[in-house]
Amino acid sequence: MDTFLALITAHLLADFLFQNRRMVESKRRIPVLLLHSAIVIVTSIVLLGEVHMPIIISIGVTNFLIDFLKTRSKRDDIWPFLIDQGAHIGILIFLSIIYPYTFNFGFWPGKLSHDLRWFQAAMVLVSGLMLIAPFGGILIGKLVQPLRDEIESEPHGPIQGLRNGGMYIGWLERLLTLLLVMINLPAGIGFLLASKSILRLGEIKNGDQRKTAEYIMIGTFLSFGWALLVSLLVQVSLLFWFPV
Repeated sequence: MDTFLALITAHLLADFLFQNRRMVESKRRIPVLLLHSAIVIVTSIVLLGEVHMPIIISIGVTNFLIDFLKTRSKRDDIWPFLIDQGAHIGILIFLSIIYPYTFNFGFWPGKLSHDLRWFQAAMVLVSGLMLIAPFGGILIGKLVQPLRDEIESEPHGPIQGLRNGGMYIGWLERLLTLLLVMINLPAGIGFLLASKSILRLGEIKNGDQRKTAEYIMIGTFLSFGWALLVSLLVQVSLLFWFPV
């Protein structure tokens, strides 16, 4: 469990924090793929606290191959994203089963001793934040992309708004959901959902924009649903290291 936690946290950081948009757009170039694989390797070594060669080589090679195959795909919908992430996570699960005690024999247990669980809790929270915000934003964006394409094909044209405004709104609402779950105020999520629904539906001026209203509500429910799922996973994971 500890080894998997370190590896999944490293993967999420490398893919969704240390990889900027320019790198994503340039990933068809071999040097960029190699750079990203190197980032994954370094992040994994730091969080594992161990240069475990079988794990490091496996992560580096499979990360390069999976990303190489994804960049050669002509599709950019939800399925390539899910297959890509599923392959990465599946390999991390496999490595954690084969080498379950790598983290326990690494640098962090010896250095932190009795404070180790705080480091483990920090990794849980970091993973949760990555899943809630950037990962969740990409996931939901790809899920609703067909709906957005349908709306933008209408005579009134594309949906207008602030540049990246929708992304930041989604991040904030999911992070607030995580916060409300962690402080045991789940009733606040209902208030947050109702407030957003009222504000967003207020943008709809006439019946011709029903598709836009439905698109907004579907995106909203997907966003809050994903946030609740991840928040509960984070809460359960923290209880594993901090049992009541």
